[in-house]
Amino acid sequence: MYYSLAGNAGEVTWAKVAWETIIMPKSSGGLGIIHPVEQSKALLAKLVVRSLLPGEEGWKKLLRNRMTLCAPIVGRPWQGNIRWIFNKELNLVCARGWENNFINGVWRAWKMIRKGLRKAQPKHEEELQREPIVWNELFTTQSGKMLGA
Repeated sequence: MYYSLAGNAGEVTWAKVAWETIIMPKSSGGLGIIHPVEQSKALLAKLVVRSLLPGEEGWKKLLRNRMTLCAPIVGRPWQGNIRWIFNKELNLVCARGWENNFINGVWRAWKMIRKGLRKAQPKHEEELQREPIVWNELFTTQSGKMLGA
């Protein structure tokens, strides 16, 4: 992930930071992202970015299929949809400033994607067991937040 640093005379410098450093406690020299909601947002951002990279992993195929709601698991409609979501969100984010709004933009984009994914609920017990924890109702409260966070 990239982290914005203050540069000289209004100049912005970007530094690449390892994921291990981001989640490491501040006392150990990391950034200390340990708040459950913020940690979830950071992990979702990482997952969304990984899903945009080329590859034929099973989880990417499944996500593309669920996102486009079409039989062929080909990347074209998926890429168009995700580009539209991120262009819309990133333009909004850049207008407000980059620091904290990027993660909020990714979070809003995930909510938009999640609406399409939630349409098809599991019908069999084994599907429920394989269901990702993000929308598994056993792990959410009535307010819809993960683990009551």
